[in-house]
Amino acid sequence: MAPAATIAVVSGLVLAVLGAALLFARPRKVAGSVFAAFLVLWGLEIGFLNLSRGAGSPDAALSLLSIGVALKVPHALLLLHFAASYAPALRRRFQAATWVAAVFAATAAVVFVLDPRSIVESVARSPDGYWAGRFGILNVLLIGIPSFAAFYGTAYILHRAYSEFRAPLDRQETGLVLAALMLYVAHVTPYYLLIYVLGWSSFVPLLGAGVAGLFVAVFLAGGSFVGIVAARLGSRLRRGTAPAQRSADRAILAAILVPATAGAIGAAPLAWGAPPVETLGLFRILAAALVAYGILKHHVFGLDLGVKRAVRVGFPVAVGVLALLAAGGALRSGAGDVDVAGLPAYVVGGTGVGLVAAAVAFPARRRVADLVLPYVEDEEDYRRARALEVYRAALVQAYAQGGLDTDPFLRDLRRSLGVSDREHDILRVVARTDAASSAGDVPRAAPGDAGLVRGRYARERVLGEGGFARVWLAADRTLDRPVVLKELFHPGPALLQEARAAGAVQSPHVVTVHDVLQDEDRSILVLEYVPGGSLQDLLEREGRLPRGRALEVAGDLLRGLAAIHARGIVHRDVKPGNVLLTGDGRAKVTDFGISEAEASPTSERPTTAAFAAAPGTLFYMAPEQVTGERVDARADVYAAGAVLYQLLTGRFYLDFGNKGDYAIRRMIVEAAPRLPLRGEPDDVSAILERALDKEPDRRFATAEGMLMAVDACRRASAATGAVVAVTPA
Repeated sequence: MAPAATIAVVSGLVLAVLGAALLFARPRKVAGSVFAAFLVLWGLEIGFLNLSRGAGSPDAALSLLSIGVALKVPHALLLLHFAASYAPALRRRFQAATWVAAVFAATAAVVFVLDPRSIVESVARSPDGYWAGRFGILNVLLIGIPSFAAFYGTAYILHRAYSEFRAPLDRQETGLVLAALMLYVAHVTPYYLLIYVLGWSSFVPLLGAGVAGLFVAVFLAGGSFVGIVAARLGSRLRRGTAPAQRSADRAILAAILVPATAGAIGAAPLAWGAPPVETLGLFRILAAALVAYGILKHHVFGLDLGVKRAVRVGFPVAVGVLALLAAGGALRSGAGDVDVAGLPAYVVGGTGVGLVAAAVAFPARRRVADLVLPYVEDEEDYRRARALEVYRAALVQAYAQGGLDTDPFLRDLRRSLGVSDREHDILRVVARTDAASSAGDVPRAAPGDAGLVRGRYARERVLGEGGFARVWLAADRTLDRPVVLKELFHPGPALLQEARAAGAVQSPHVVTVHDVLQDEDRSILVLEYVPGGSLQDLLEREGRLPRGRALEVAGDLLRGLAAIHARGIVHRDVKPGNVLLTGDGRAKVTDFGISEAEASPTSERPTTAAFAAAPGTLFYMAPEQVTGERVDARADVYAAGAVLYQLLTGRFYLDFGNKGDYAIRRMIVEAAPRLPLRGEPDDVSAILERALDKEPDRRFATAEGMLMAVDACRRASAATGAVVAVTPA
C-alpha cells in the first residue's frame, strides 16, 4: 500500500475511535451525538477508500471502494443536521438545506442499490501503480459534491451562529467549534484544488474532464467562501472591535490561514512531478478532536485536565511522527519508490529521524501544554470552578430543551459536584437567561406591545433586547420628552429596591432613573434617554481614543461613580457597555447596581459561584470581587482603571485572549497589568498602576481621588497639544 494511503487509513481509524469515544461520553446536546455518528462513518469511509488502493485484485479494490462510497452517502445529511442541531435558533432558517441533503442521500442510496456501476464504474491503475476508482457522474452529483458542499454549509451556519449568539457559554463554545471545523475546510480547499489543477493530465483519464472540472468548480467556490470569511474577519480586526471579540476573531482567522498555507505547500510537489505530501489526515484528526473538545468542554468535568495530560504525552509523539513523515517524503522525492531490498534502510532511517525529533521535543512538553491550556491545574480552586461551569452548562441545556432544573440527571449531577443551594440559585438565574438567548426564546416584542404604559409612556420602537431585558424608546406624554423603558424579564426584590435607590442619584454624568413601574407581570424602569450610543459602540468603531479624549471620558465616568458612591451604592459592573454618550460627547454611567444585584457575592462559598455567574463582565472585575470578598467603591475604581486602559490602547489591561473563565480569574488575581505604556507620560501610567493595584488599600481610596489625578493629566495633555497613539510596553 502507498505510504500516503497507509497514513490515511490510520487517520480514518483515529476518526472512528474519536467518534465512538464521543458517543460513549453521552453528550447532552443532540448535536454531539450527530457529530459522533458522522465521525464514525467518516473514519470508516476513509479507511475503506484507501484500503482499496492497495488491494490485491481489481475486484477486491472495487468492492472496498464501493463500501467506502456507500459510507459517504449520509455525509451531507449528518453534517448539516449537526449544524442545525447545534444552533437551534437558526434551525428554521436553514431547515431547507437539511431537507435537500436528505433528498440527495436518499436518491444516492436508491441509485446505489439499483445500479452500483452508475456510482463506481470501475478501477484502474494510477500512475503511481495503485488502484484508483473511476466514478460516474451520478457519484459526483449525488455524493461527492454534496459532501464537500456540506462542509462549507456547516461552516457557514456555525459562522452565523457565532455572530448571533448572545449567551457567553454558547458564543465561546461555538467560536471554538467553528475554528476547529475551519482547520479542515481551509486546509482541504487549496490542497485538492491544486492537486486537481497541477495533476490535471493524470486525473482526466481516470475521472473524465467533466468530473474533474466539476470538482475544480466546487473547490473554487469553497475557496471563495473561505476567502470571504477570512476577509471579513480581517476587515473587522482592522476596523477595531471589542478586545474579547478581536481575540476570538484572530483565533478563527489563524485557523483559516495556517491550514490553508499548509494545504498549498502539501500539494505543491505535484508541480515538479513528485507526489503530494499527505497532510489531510493530520488536519482531519486535529479538526475532529477540537470539535469534540468544544462540544464536551462545558459538559464533562475534568476534560481540560485530561486534555492537558494528553498534550504532554502527545506533543513529542506528534513531533516524532511528523519528522518521520518528512524524512520519508524526502527519501521518496530523492530516490523514487523504495524497493524491497532498500526497505529496511528506509524504515530505520525514517524511524531514527522520528525518535531524535521526539527526544528533542520531550523537554518542551510541559511548556507546550501550559501554552495550550494555561491555568488548568490539578488543584482544588480550579476543580471547583470547573464543577460550576459544568453544572451551569447542564442547567442551560435543561432550560433550552424545556426541562426543569429538578430532573433526576441534574439532581444527581448537583450532588456529585457538590453544588450548594446558594450556588444553585445564582446559576439558575443566569442559566435561564442563557438558555433563552440561545434558543431565541426571549419574549419578542409583538405589534400589540407598542402602546401607552400607565397612560403616560408611549412606546415607539425597540432599541435592543437580550436575555435580561427589552429596551424601548418611548415618549413621555406628560412632560413631552423622550425616555427609555427597560422591561425586566426576571426582576427580583433586591434589584427593584436598588433601582429605586439609584433613582435618587442626581448627576449630569449618571443616567437618571425617573421611575420604577409594575406593568402586568413585568417590572419597568423609566430611564433618561441618551442618544449617542454606548462607549462600547465607540470603541468597536474606533478601536482606541486619543489621549485627551480618553481622559475626558474617564473623567466623566469617575464623576458619575463619585455621585453613585455618595449615595452608598457600589456599581459592581463598570464597563464600556454601561457608559452612554450624549450628543455632545459627555459620558453618563448607567445600570449601576442593577445588573449584578441578583448575583452579588455572599458569605456562602461566593468565589466560584459569583465568578461563574457573570463571565461577561469578568474582564473589568477587581480581584476582591472575583474572589468573592466584600467589595466597596475601590472595586469600581479598579474597573474604571481597566476602562481607561482600554480607551488608551484599544485592548484589555491583561492579555486575556481566548482563555476560559477560570484562567481569566486567575490572571486578574495574580498577573501584573501590561504597564507602563509606551508613548505616554509617566503620570498616566502611574494612574493606571495605582487604580489597577491588586490590593484595594493601595488604590485610590475614592473615585474623586482618581478623578483629580485624571483631570491633572488631561490639563497637562491639553497644554502640550500632543495626540499620542498608545501601546502597552
